[in-house]
Amino acid sequence: MKIDFEGLPDINDAKFKSYIKRPSGISDQPKPQPQQHGDKKSEDRRQRATYASFGDGGTTASVNGYGTIMRLNRYLGGEKNPSKMFGLEFSEGDHPYFVKNRADVFQEQLVNPNSGFGLQIMGVDSLQPTIPHLEFLHDRWPQITYSVKGFSVRVRLFCQKGIVIQHFTVTSTLDSAENLDLSLALDFRMYDLDYMNSHVEEAIMEYKHGPHGHSVIVLDQTTERKNEDGTLEQVGVLVGLFRNGESEKYLFSSFQDISNRRRVKKYSLQPYETLELTAAFRLQYLKCSSVWKDFIMPISDMDVSEIVQKPVLALDRWPFPGNHDLSWHLRRNLEHILSVCSIPLKDIRDHSVTPIALTCGDFGDHLVSVSGSFFAFKYLLSTYEQLGNREAQSLRSRIHDTCKGHLKWVSKLNYAKAFASNFWVDGKIVERDLGTDIPQDSPANIPTHILKVTEFLKVFKGLEELIFVSEWLPLFFRRWIQNLIGTKNHLTTTWRHLLDDSDIGTYRLSDHVWIWKALESIEKLLANVEERNHSSRHASLEKILELRDYLPNRRNKVDKSGPRLTFTADQLRKQILRRFTLENDISKKRMLSVTRSARETRFLFHSRDTVLYYGIEWGFFRDDSQSVSELWKLLAQSQPLHDESNDELQWDNPLRYALAVLMGLENHQLDKNYSVPEMSSHAKKVLLDSTSENGLFPGQIDETTKEPVLFDREGFRDFYFHAGFEIPYVLLRAESKGCYQDGERGGLDVEGTKAPEHEKEINGNEATRGLSRSLAQDRQPKRQPIRRSMTAQSSQLINTVDRFQARLEPSENRDSAAVGNNVRNIPSDGVPIVMVRSLKRHIPYGNLSNTVEMSEEWLYDYPRFLNFLPPNDKDSATILKQADGPTIADCIEEEAPDESTDESSIRNLLGEHTVESKFTIIDVPKGKKRRKREVSEPSVKLYKEKKYRQIWSKLREERTAKEAKKRLIYIGPGDRRVAALCYLASPETERENISQFFDRHATSRDFIHDDTIIASNVWETELHLSFYELVKDKTSERRFPAVRAVESRKYSSLGQDCVISEAAIGFRIVGDFIDRYWTCHIIENFSKCDDEDFNEFKHDLQKHWQQRKVLELILFERILSKVHQSAEEIIDAIGKDATNQTNTGEKPLFGSLHFEGRDMASLRENLEILVVLKKNFASIHEIIDLWEVRESTHGQERPRWTRNDEQKYRRYIKTCSARQERRIRDLRNQHALIDFLITLVSSAQEANRSTRSLHEAANIRLFTYITVVFLPVGLASSFFGMSQIPEPNVIITMIITAIIALLLTILALYCIFSKKVATKRKQVRKYIKDKKRKRQEPKSVPVWTKMKELLSQRFRPSKGIAKRGPAGGDTALEEGLSSVEQSGAES
Repeated sequence: MKIDFEGLPDINDAKFKSYIKRPSGISDQPKPQPQQHGDKKSEDRRQRATYASFGDGGTTASVNGYGTIMRLNRYLGGEKNPSKMFGLEFSEGDHPYFVKNRADVFQEQLVNPNSGFGLQIMGVDSLQPTIPHLEFLHDRWPQITYSVKGFSVRVRLFCQKGIVIQHFTVTSTLDSAENLDLSLALDFRMYDLDYMNSHVEEAIMEYKHGPHGHSVIVLDQTTERKNEDGTLEQVGVLVGLFRNGESEKYLFSSFQDISNRRRVKKYSLQPYETLELTAAFRLQYLKCSSVWKDFIMPISDMDVSEIVQKPVLALDRWPFPGNHDLSWHLRRNLEHILSVCSIPLKDIRDHSVTPIALTCGDFGDHLVSVSGSFFAFKYLLSTYEQLGNREAQSLRSRIHDTCKGHLKWVSKLNYAKAFASNFWVDGKIVERDLGTDIPQDSPANIPTHILKVTEFLKVFKGLEELIFVSEWLPLFFRRWIQNLIGTKNHLTTTWRHLLDDSDIGTYRLSDHVWIWKALESIEKLLANVEERNHSSRHASLEKILELRDYLPNRRNKVDKSGPRLTFTADQLRKQILRRFTLENDISKKRMLSVTRSARETRFLFHSRDTVLYYGIEWGFFRDDSQSVSELWKLLAQSQPLHDESNDELQWDNPLRYALAVLMGLENHQLDKNYSVPEMSSHAKKVLLDSTSENGLFPGQIDETTKEPVLFDREGFRDFYFHAGFEIPYVLLRAESKGCYQDGERGGLDVEGTKAPEHEKEINGNEATRGLSRSLAQDRQPKRQPIRRSMTAQSSQLINTVDRFQARLEPSENRDSAAVGNNVRNIPSDGVPIVMVRSLKRHIPYGNLSNTVEMSEEWLYDYPRFLNFLPPNDKDSATILKQADGPTIADCIEEEAPDESTDESSIRNLLGEHTVESKFTIIDVPKGKKRRKREVSEPSVKLYKEKKYRQIWSKLREERTAKEAKKRLIYIGPGDRRVAALCYLASPETERENISQFFDRHATSRDFIHDDTIIASNVWETELHLSFYELVKDKTSERRFPAVRAVESRKYSSLGQDCVISEAAIGFRIVGDFIDRYWTCHIIENFSKCDDEDFNEFKHDLQKHWQQRKVLELILFERILSKVHQSAEEIIDAIGKDATNQTNTGEKPLFGSLHFEGRDMASLRENLEILVVLKKNFASIHEIIDLWEVRESTHGQERPRWTRNDEQKYRRYIKTCSARQERRIRDLRNQHALIDFLITLVSSAQEANRSTRSLHEAANIRLFTYITVVFLPVGLASSFFGMSQIPEPNVIITMIITAIIALLLTILALYCIFSKKVATKRKQVRKYIKDKKRKRQEPKSVPVWTKMKELLSQRFRPSKGIAKRGPAGGDTALEEGLSSVEQSGAES
């Protein structure tokens, strides 16, 4: 972008010179007052790598330990960038999207003096620098001092008018002149602080000189836009350098080569001479054409004399004069919030109130944490109340303006989405469908915004503040009521912890305390406003009173369609206490719980449960009855009885120490190894020791050293900064209560007068008084067998739990002498040790008896296949030759000639041939805390190799738990070469098993094996199933021998080129007993082998298969599906008539006549196929029966299956089990259908035989008829066969006889075939039968009739026996009687 400097005067013009030169320097300005860090030990304790942040008016910066600028940010607004914040980052810094890596790199470079931009000493590493010392001027402006060889260095940092000023002072300590190389580094990157956008666009930097070369202009061409007047502008940086109060000219001779972006100059210093250099940076939008003054920084803006010479007030003793160390930390956090975390949105200025966002500061890339902003806001109000003097009026004014500006920012939020947990600086919602892991929305978010209003009005009670709030609070409250009604539980007045779509809702007591407090605060506000409005009416007060319309029991009614609560705050409180009260299964006492869900109940305090102790002050646990206080007391007293979760040695969350401080105020014990006063003082000491020289509290510490550490994943960033705001509030609150209980003043004015008390004492006791004096006292030993200072209530609860434990233990498993005794052992010092049953962190609902916990996992080694290195080529050939199984042993002999060496044989085995089978490897790496750069990498790695050498190259890599803790290998259909490579890639103890695995597949043996050995940490499962499938006869020759030789047979009755072929599927899973690591081999051999079934495993959303129990069910169900599908195809082919096939595609409907009419050859083939299928199904069902009872055979050695596994995978197990049961049901139905078809085919064969007999009888009858026809011809032939010619009379007689015989034959044939004659014949036969019957009536009954009657009487069923057969009698008996009757009739 070309820049025009409008109205630029001559360089010698007085007006221009007034911009580049000042009359006097600031070298004689006094040093800042030394900071009060407490004792020397605490000061040395914080000599660790740190940063110092400072800022003013929305411009912030951070420097490292040597004063070099690492980061510079400023709110610039604009529509293109959602964050509205632009920043300069040191060259090694990462983009804001890579949250974790960006923070790590920033932390690493804090001790590097050559990192960052601005003024630096060249080669400072070689000048033997001392450890830099960090101080703060007026608790706000950093000052860093250190020494190098022959020089003392002081770096002071300021910010004003949007300019970051780095004042660099070097003083020679030598007796002679010495040269020193100083550089101005412009080695920075320019970023939009958009941490949600993964599409990183690198800035295109353009460097120019300013007016007459007295500044450097750096532009980012990717940010070009048009402003309101249509002028082009870009985000840019103005850089100026001043020496002894005069601007340096032409800092860079040329911008053609800016690879180093560093201007180096040698300065010669005389003995004890002081050199002053000032570097200035201003980040802003720069127009392409503007007045020349906009492109240069006037020297007057560099004047910080007003800041430096500001009188030091008595605030250095504030707020607690007796505790300088804590007071300094509290003042530093106050200034940090006011100057660095408060970002005014000057482009949204409205009615003289500028919205101010409370962010997480410069180091947090100005992330907006909703919960953190509340505690920052509350901390400002608390410190305002502590400042009760006139001299602190400017500080009080800053606090008031910041708090009011932040409420203005809250009023600008989208009320419909104010429950969101993530906002940009301008108050717009951060969409969750993007890449960065950000907190879930919570029902406690809106209450914190409302509490900001009510707490603000408690401190600032003027009418002006009520008018300000009345403009937007009613609508905001209305939207909150709508949200409460819409998200409330459908049966109770409870709300889910996370506003998501999870199957099981979790309800936290802390969320409900926030909701109750916000509602109660509104009710109290309305009561105060009503009283005030009654004395003097005001329109703004009437607006606030509109809130009554959304609450119950009010005279003013709203429209029926509007939102309205049906409960008051007190009614809500009682309902909450009721829903969170239940009996603890361990102590058998009713108490409050912290978390409720359908899955479990939690009684252990988490760090976020500090709000419960705020609730004590708010009155949430007030004594409406003794039961409420007793329920709360039992919950608090149960905390030290929990398991190792409350062991202070394992705490890495500093907010948990803040919780311990709050519990100490109520005389509640958190860790059983510490008494209440010891825990309070120790927690406070750990918190103060965890800070660095910048005085800020970290959000995470190392559990062993208690040193500050960064968040370990980006999802914890919000909580990390939240803790940094809540901890100073807790310490201020705790120390104030301790001082008040001692009769001291928490905060003194300049004159030493006592300020009014603003908080009530709550359940105080002598153990928590005077926490400020606790650090000076000698601490007792950290670990003791038992704390004699344990409260009586805790001891009583311990005894109750112990007795309950004794009652639960079986009598045969406990010592009768020890039953009922709390004292298990008495050491030599005479102090009894109480052994108690620890409370669980969660108490699950339902029967979880199938869970198996492994408490001592460290005793078990890795499985053998991890960290195993396969053999080299030479050893591989030897191992293959020594293999026992025929599948593996014969492989190397078939591929290598006798005279070849071992190495050549393995090379021949591999070669460059393409794999004829489908081979897939799926690796599951170990779960790790991934950095943002690794987000794009899949959690599952899938390999599909095409050549044997590639397969071996992958399998021979050393397998580690980090890269492949779980591995699935698919082979289908496999040849012996692939089997040999899998054999070589297996550890020595597994090779025999893997060889047998391939041998079983080769022989098509149905097999199942499932065994666990806890001592060896082994769990192995193997299954093989063979079946038959219908394939087209398309034989293809394989280059290499297959693992399994397929047998097939062609059946013409099934169709052209249709073949019934053998198929087999098997898998073997071997892993550890703890069920963290496994290897699965899957081998298939059938026509439709397809590894696409496993492609879905590579998706990140399909992770349930990685659990072994789920994988077994998936694989077994897949096998059953293949068996069912193949059998169904064969049955469908049998059901179709091969000679009359149609293309209707309809499934055949089998019936008694379905197979009739088929030829005997087809029926014989069909029967043979069905009998083979029946035998195969019988074997399959045996395997299925063994599979269903395999887990019961484990006995006591059941693999680990934790409660978390049960909760996480139970749904998938149920789904897979249901599909498996459905497949088994289908196979059983197919088995029954096969039996039925065998019956039908047998019946069809019998019917065909009967039909053939009938045809033969008809042929004999026809032959008889034909013989009759030829009788006259036979007569004639016999006549002509006489020895001589008969007489004429004889011939005439014979002719007449032949004619008569012919006529009789014709007549006989007519009578046989004529229907009329047949009818007459039947009538005659009937008449004759009737005559015979009448003649035989007086005669005796036939013998067979008597036999039938006798048999019927003998075998008649009694009344108590159920009838059998379709006719109600015995079928066999009826058939026997029928045969007897038939034989009698025939006789």
